[in-house]
Amino acid sequence: MAVVAVGVVRMEWILNDGRRQVLRIHFKGDALSGPYRFSGVRPIAVTGGALHLIKERDLYRCHKWRPDRTVWQHAAMSECRDNRVTQAMLLGQFTATEKIATFLSDLAERIGVPRGNAVMVELQMKRDDIADYLGLNTETVSRQLGRMRAAGLLDLPKPGEGTIRNRENLRALSPFTGDSPL
Repeated sequence: MAVVAVGVVRMEWILNDGRRQVLRIHFKGDALSGPYRFSGVRPIAVTGGALHLIKERDLYRCHKWRPDRTVWQHAAMSECRDNRVTQAMLLGQFTATEKIATFLSDLAERIGVPRGNAVMVELQMKRDDIADYLGLNTETVSRQLGRMRAAGLLDLPKPGEGTIRNRENLRALSPFTGDSPL
């Protein structure tokens, strides 16, 4: 198991025909679990960064001294399972607008920095990474972001930076209620 200490890591799956599916985008503090049952699944650094590697025997040793530490391990495993279910719904059931709104809402929850009524997020991944994560093409991602910007939901002042201006209206475009499940 590994935990992202610094930076952004994407988990991607390369299919036999060369197509790519981004399975998850991990930020600081997120756990990467493995091994994966499918060949071709691998972690790729999106930005410079570092991982803390945790050996399984160290988790067991830690549990011996601090039984409450297994709660963290179970929470990480549960989060991975929930993310797989949510990703399946995201890919199979949502419209392009719903996918982008859910993705941006998730970023706001996970890495957003409040700025008054707005939330600033670093968009450190490329649009093709976002497209492969959401099961869209890059042009659709660009069009949807443009529509959301025109609607006053977000600003994209420069590459790698975004400001969600109206979080509640953005969240209303997502089929999920309450906290983002991604």
